[in-house]
Amino acid sequence: MIYREGLNLSLLNKKELFEQGMIVCDEFLSKNNIKPPIIIAKNFDNNVKEKGCYYYHDKIIHVNFSKCRLPVKTPGYSWTYPGYKADLTPMGVLAHEMGHHIDNLNNLYKLMPKTPKVSGYEPNDKEIVAETLRLFILNPDLLRIISFNRYKFLNERFVPVITQTWEEVLVNAHIKFKNTINKNFIK
Repeated sequence: MIYREGLNLSLLNKKELFEQGMIVCDEFLSKNNIKPPIIIAKNFDNNVKEKGCYYYHDKIIHVNFSKCRLPVKTPGYSWTYPGYKADLTPMGVLAHEMGHHIDNLNNLYKLMPKTPKVSGYEPNDKEIVAETLRLFILNPDLLRIISFNRYKFLNERFVPVITQTWEEVLVNAHIKFKNTINKNFIK
């Protein structure tokens, strides 16, 4: 599993983060009997082997590594960490794009509860679903804390693969990430 003991996501490079994202997304699709996409995301360019094209089973996944970021070791203006509410790592981008795929198959955007944002990127109903699914795939317990109604909506339809608490998922994140969750969302 992605958050197995001893795996420190903050030490991984972009390719390794992408590979970990592939593992959890593939497991999520399999566990929920969802057909994987043939191609996901947009046609991105970057400077990685095979231009960022990764062949995984029978699908092709594209992630723009030049726009993805590594986990922030010391939070500041632009925070990002795998499984956090703001996640611009290759793992987060992949889970977000997988959210679009799942939404396209299920038309969730018509049904998703309208609640306060779970991330800073929710300009329309399609992005609301993708961001919510990203968090449900990578850290469902954090989604439960931040937006119980969205968590409940997805949990009634899908089985999460990450069973750890949000604190266990963010175990190697800077303490400011955890303090922000405790301060802003836990009563």
